[in-house]
Amino acid sequence: MNMFSYFNHSTPSHRLWVSVFLGLMVWTGCGGASYDVAPVTGQAMLDGKPLPAACVRFLPQVAGRPASAITDQEGRYELRYTVDSYGAPPGTYRVEITTGGLSADESRHIKELVPAEYNEKTELLVEVKSEPNVIDFDLQSK
Repeated sequence: MNMFSYFNHSTPSHRLWVSVFLGLMVWTGCGGASYDVAPVTGQAMLDGKPLPAACVRFLPQVAGRPASAITDQEGRYELRYTVDSYGAPPGTYRVEITTGGLSADESRHIKELVPAEYNEKTELLVEVKSEPNVIDFDLQSK
């Protein structure tokens, strides 16, 4: 049964809901939502050394989605907000930085190198401004 024959054999209220849904899809467009984000880059260091393969998560203090990144070999990161947008909306964020968890193939557990006050008990707060942001983290393990 194709969509049009289904539509012709459905109840009037069901046709109304399908029409509303299709209308909303057309009205919002296929390009997805547009977000007001500012670029956020930086470097994560632990005891003065680059922190590679760390997950950096910016968690908004008000409603909204987090932005995150994985650091490269030099500890550098560039936040990603959605699949199509890099950065984060302006505002205040609690930041979690972690290295532990499962390996990429989920075959082994990787030890957490970053102290809890920078991840699950994070004390890191940052402000993202509506301009390009460079936010570096110099973490201490002791």
